[in-house]
Amino acid sequence: MLDSFVEILNQRLVKYGNQPLNSAEILLLQGILLKSYIESDLNAPTPKKTVSKSSDNQQILSPPYPNGSVPLDSPFYLQRLSIEEQVYQEIGKPGALIRIKAPREMGKTSLLLRILDYGEKLGYYTVSINLQQTDQSILNDLNQLLRWLCANIARQLQLKPQLDEYWDEDLGSKISCTLYFQNYLLQSIEAPLILALEGVYKVNLKTRKK
Repeated sequence: MLDSFVEILNQRLVKYGNQPLNSAEILLLQGILLKSYIESDLNAPTPKKTVSKSSDNQQILSPPYPNGSVPLDSPFYLQRLSIEEQVYQEIGKPGALIRIKAPREMGKTSLLLRILDYGEKLGYYTVSINLQQTDQSILNDLNQLLRWLCANIARQLQLKPQLDEYWDEDLGSKISCTLYFQNYLLQSIEAPLILALEGVYKVNLKTRKK
């Protein structure tokens, strides 16, 4: 393409009594044409992607059917500012106990997720245990339940359970569990611990007959 252009240009120059282009002028002309081509290509408008506004609006205006917890970044979570503020103040107190009670699909688990997230931002250790995933045979026996609970907490804290080193049948499961927390779990971490229990209503301890 460049050779044809140079040939036509030389013919015009000779026709009007001028000297044809020499090799240096041809190289210079080639550089000018190449630069002009690159700039025109870079400045060409980029085709815009067509976005269907109707589909976006439909997605925004159609929240998912309530099922399970609402993710932390979801725009559909309904904040309970007064309740959340009170909860955040409570978890800063040593030994605080917070009970979240409401009908199904009212946001209990979603609120719990935000409490745990808030605690993690404060540098707290967080452990979440769902008793609905526990075998009923364990939920019916206090000793098994407390051992199961301690073992799960230890594993979530990436600690070895070491239950037998702290469990004393003569002292009973309640005192053994307390000593396990005080002398092992809490001594092994360097920050406060938030323990979240879901499905506590599943616990159905049977009273042993004397």
